[in-house]
Amino acid sequence: MNSSSHDSRPAPKPGRFPRTPPVFREASLQPVYLALDAAGIGAWEWNVDENVITWSRSVQEIFELPAGPAGQSWTELFNRIPKEDIDKASAMLVRLLVEQTSGERFEIQVRIERPDGGTRWIEIAGSFVGCPGSLRLLGTLRDITGRQRTDDEARFYRALLECEHEASRDGILVVSSDQRILHYNRRFVEIWGVPASILASRDESEVSKWLRQAVASSDASADQGQPFRAEPGPSGHCELHLRDGRVVERYSAPVAAPDRKYLGRVWYYRDITEQQKLKTAPQAERPDILGGFASGIAHDLNNILTPIVLHTQLIGETLSTTHEARPSLQEVMKNCEKATTLIRQILALSDRQGTGAE
Repeated sequence: MNSSSHDSRPAPKPGRFPRTPPVFREASLQPVYLALDAAGIGAWEWNVDENVITWSRSVQEIFELPAGPAGQSWTELFNRIPKEDIDKASAMLVRLLVEQTSGERFEIQVRIERPDGGTRWIEIAGSFVGCPGSLRLLGTLRDITGRQRTDDEARFYRALLECEHEASRDGILVVSSDQRILHYNRRFVEIWGVPASILASRDESEVSKWLRQAVASSDASADQGQPFRAEPGPSGHCELHLRDGRVVERYSAPVAAPDRKYLGRVWYYRDITEQQKLKTAPQAERPDILGGFASGIAHDLNNILTPIVLHTQLIGETLSTTHEARPSLQEVMKNCEKATTLIRQILALSDRQGTGAE
């Protein structure tokens, strides 16, 4: 859209509705134009042959341009858009002009730098219309800031969830209702040692076979109440005794939609071998075991906390000082500081237990 760097055509002549192009002058299309304005959606046209750009009142409102008579220029519109977004849009328009494929639809999202220093996201969509003696780009423009904010928040919470899963001391496995593996974390692989080739297949039955062969043949709880397969049923909990001597606690629950439709199943596996040793250890050995256990918990918590802090800081650096999500990020950081203090206290306790201090 920056004609000086991408196109040899002269700058478009200024214009704005009601200086409407022919497509909007037709009486049959006036209701469409009025409906778009009523919905806050801007309409625009670039007559390539005459090099004239025209736009509707909503375009001016979305760009927050000062009110005035017809004559606001194309340059003034795109001065509000950051250079990297201008370059992206210009590359797309140059391609359309070169190919001149009539009816081809395009869509692009760009930012607007608002007068107050904030950022507004807009979506520009349209199509290329070509006929003898007339080449035009027609389209709409709308504010998608709210949708973009929702998408940003969804990405934020998804990143937090992924961090939490990857740093969790529990092995996590999620399987769909059609027996496909949807998700597993690093700890699940560590506990069970499932080969990468089996995990890559996403076949739940192959993973189930591997888990079964790792469980001691004398452990009847492996098949009691809660099978390995992703089948509908109630939540379940049991302890599994593995062939290598470890003890793994298993919790499983169905995953259902709000309408109670069965979507799949989730399993959580935790190595509780040290806790089991503590139960049967002589009294004199318990402080050392307890100290090691507490230290392990502290390090697990720290592994969960660290990526949450880092991602929160990174997201905070991308937001303006007035962004409405900033108080939520500050609340996250405040609670992270409390968690850090708790971790230090647990580590101090484990040191005292390990040295036998009272």
